Amino acid sequence: MYDAKKIEELSIVFKNFKAMDFSLADLPDITLQDLLQISLAYQNKPVGWRASWVLETIVLKEKSFLEKIVNDLVAHIDRQKDWSSLRSYTKILMEITDIKSINLPLSAQQKEKIIEHTFTWMIDPACALAVRCNCMDILYNLSQKNDWIQQELVQYIHLFLKTPTPAVSSRGKKILHRIGRSQ
Repeated sequence: MYDAKKIEELSIVFKNFKAMDFSLADLPDITLQDLLQISLAYQNKPVGWRASWVLETIVLKEKSFLEKIVNDLVAHIDRQKDWSSLRSYTKILMEITDIKSINLPLSAQQKEKIIEHTFTWMIDPACALAVRCNCMDILYNLSQKNDWIQQELVQYIHLFLKTPTPAVSSRGKKILHRIGRSQ
């Protein structure tokens, strides 16, 4: 792993770059797996959520990198407890599970783990709104081949719409509309 001095240097680099400026070439001696591990090792600290954000920026900009990170990301999603980092993780998972996008092949075990944790995050009262909205999209993406997910998702969206925020209302209604069209 990285020593405290290296982590401090990375934190400064992460803080000073704009999101669209990042590419893996800008981070010598750092891999996608390193960014994931830093985000896990430094939860609830700026360097941890910045590492998650940089990972998200890099893999969504260069989608071929998603294939390189998917197994490690899914293997460790249960360890991430920081909502700021989970925002980035869920954005990556939205892309991985989107059948119109890269649609990486996931094993049944990987899908089960994503579904379990996505539902858990989404219904957590402390869940950040952006994470909740991303979770709804992930579950919708995975519901295309699992009717039970769609049924559960619809129930939760209706529950969320009883006391909605603008973001949850907008995303929830879009997903309900998509579900209505697909049935």
